[in-house]
Amino acid sequence: MKKQLLIGQILAKGKHGIVYDCKYGSKKCVVKKENEKSDSNSTMLKEAIFLKKLNKYKIGPKLYYFDDNCVVMEKLNGDIIQNFDLKENKNKYIAISVLKQCFVMDKLGINKFEMTNPHKHLFVDGKKVTMIDFERCIYTNKPKNVTQFCEYLRRRGFQIDRNTLVEYKNKICQENFEKVVKMIKVS
Repeated sequence: MKKQLLIGQILAKGKHGIVYDCKYGSKKCVVKKENEKSDSNSTMLKEAIFLKKLNKYKIGPKLYYFDDNCVVMEKLNGDIIQNFDLKENKNKYIAISVLKQCFVMDKLGINKFEMTNPHKHLFVDGKKVTMIDFERCIYTNKPKNVTQFCEYLRRRGFQIDRNTLVEYKNKICQENFEKVVKMIKVS
């Protein structure tokens, strides 16, 4: 570890990891460590690898440091997505921002798995929407981030045409993605 890591209080406990408030050098950030009760192993390393890749596309909190046991990253402000009425015109940018990030991951062949229930995985701070928790990601030929998030949006009251999603799923491309975004804008 190049800089000194000063760990503070627990901010959140998840199935795979525990997030602590911390200071890394002069930066206020968070550190995520493996939950000892988890039956998974190497989840912190897996999270760091995907976060490092996705940071290149401005997805996820900034990664500062990682090793086999912890991931040190940017501390996010804002509120979780479930506290926003996404149907309000002033908040539709949130859904569209998430869809754009999902589309990038789909094009990269990365499946996040938690997009049908992203209540605690999306932070909104002003106009910035940030995804967290990448320890379950996998590479696949059939990523489902956009379609899974559309299922979440359908449950939140959006009119989602299944044929448009099938078309997108069969051919992940800009044209089909724009058709998906259009559904959100007109809902």
